Amino acid sequence: MSTIDDKMRLILVTKLQVNDITQYLQFVCRCVEYGVTCVQLRAKNIDSETFVEIGQLFLSCLQKLNIPLIINDNIHVCKDINADGVHIGQTDIHAIEARKQLGPDKIIGLSVCNEEQLISSQELPIDYVGIGPIFQTPNKPETPAIGIETFAKLARLSNHTIIAIGGITENNAHDIFASGAQGIACINCLHTSRHLEQTIQRLRLLTNNHDKIGIS
Repeated sequence: MSTIDDKMRLILVTKLQVNDITQYLQFVCRCVEYGVTCVQLRAKNIDSETFVEIGQLFLSCLQKLNIPLIINDNIHVCKDINADGVHIGQTDIHAIEARKQLGPDKIIGLSVCNEEQLISSQELPIDYVGIGPIFQTPNKPETPAIGIETFAKLARLSNHTIIAIGGITENNAHDIFASGAQGIACINCLHTSRHLEQTIQRLRLLTNNHDKIGIS
C-alpha cells in the first residue's frame, strides 16, 4: 500500500554546501540507496535562481530513484521545478493558500511546536505535521526543545501524519516512534555519521517496526 506516511518514514533534510553540489548530491544518493525514503531540500541564505537550479538537479536525480523531493519554505521553487511538495513553517505562506496554488496532489507539511498550533492545523489541507524540535538542535538554536512528553501529547491530538523533527538520533528514535511518530526527519545524525549505511539501516529498522497509518 502506498501512502503519504510510507514516503515519509525517514526524511533526509539537507545541509547544503552550495560550493560543491555534485559531491553533496552523491551523499544524498547514498542516503537513498541505504534507505532514506524522502528528501527535504532546505537551502537557507541563497537566492531564488540558485535555489531553482539546485532544486532541478535534486529533482532529476531523485525522480529516477522514485524518491519524493519536498522543498523547505519556498512554494515558488516548488512550483517552478514541479517538486513533489513543500514544507512550510508557521510564518510562511498559509496552508490554505499553499494548497490553492499547488493543487490537490502535492504533499504539504506544516511545522508545529505547541498545542495551539496543532489544534489550528487539524482542519487545514495538509498531509503531515512536523512536530518539534523534540530535542535541542544546532540547526534552530533559537527554538526551545519541546521534549518527548509534549511531543507525545501533540501526537495523540493530531489527525494528520506525524513527522518528528529536531535532534533525532539512533539512540532516541525508538522512544520517538513509541511516542506516536510515523516518520522522522533527520539532519545532523545523517550528516555527521561515520557509518552512514549502518545508521540509516538502524533507523529504517525502527521505522519498519512501527505500525503505519494510511492517509486517504
